[in-house]
Amino acid sequence: MKNSLANVQARRADIERLVDRHGIATVKGLALRLKVSEITIRRDLKILHAMGRVKWHNGLVEAIAGQGGGEQRTLAVIAQRIAAAVPNYIARYSTLFMNANSLCLQVINELAKIPVTVITNNPCATACARHEGTKIMITGGRVSTKKSVLAGSVTLNFLSSRIADVTVIGCDGISVDGGLTSSNAEAAAIDSMMVTKAKKCVICLADYRKIGATQQYHIADLGMVDVLITDSFADEAVLQQARRKGINVIQVTVW
Repeated sequence: MKNSLANVQARRADIERLVDRHGIATVKGLALRLKVSEITIRRDLKILHAMGRVKWHNGLVEAIAGQGGGEQRTLAVIAQRIAAAVPNYIARYSTLFMNANSLCLQVINELAKIPVTVITNNPCATACARHEGTKIMITGGRVSTKKSVLAGSVTLNFLSSRIADVTVIGCDGISVDGGLTSSNAEAAAIDSMMVTKAKKCVICLADYRKIGATQQYHIADLGMVDVLITDSFADEAVLQQARRKGINVIQVTVW
């Protein structure tokens, strides 16, 4: 699709590269170079300027000095803010399923003020900060060759015999039609079980890149999600559709 999430992200990356290469640009020049309308460029610049990735004023677009790695810095801030919002939805002594998404490790650190039980397939969770009354349970299973996470039948069997109060899950994509999706089949199977075995609440964590995206492997329908925590740069049209399905959408501010 012409205005798909992937196309929008690619175009904004192109804008950043062009501005960084030349130091300064105009809306008209960018529109001609990227073969889109000036309205489209202005829409992109509004977001990129708000994210602190370019300067846009008086009709000119400028690179930000020392901006190298700017996207990674922005994503790091977003991840910290999303993780910091999770404790608002967690009661003391809750039992939590958390998948192997890196955001979930940050959530454990943010939960260090209250006692909880965390069940996860990410062995790195044992290194997180935690309350003295917190218990960390690692599922067991085969170590994935791509990431230091646990997967396979042992992991699924471990989870099948347990129930959590809340599941906190990061994903690779979340959309109205596709629901929650993953780029990894084994991860999708584990995440799906975590979602279905939460008795009170499912909290999905996804930065703006994941909102509206659909990956190959289905985890759960969107209706299984109770709370979606994302950032202020997420696609508002997708978020409105999520709200209409009864999902409590939380958008953290970045700068």
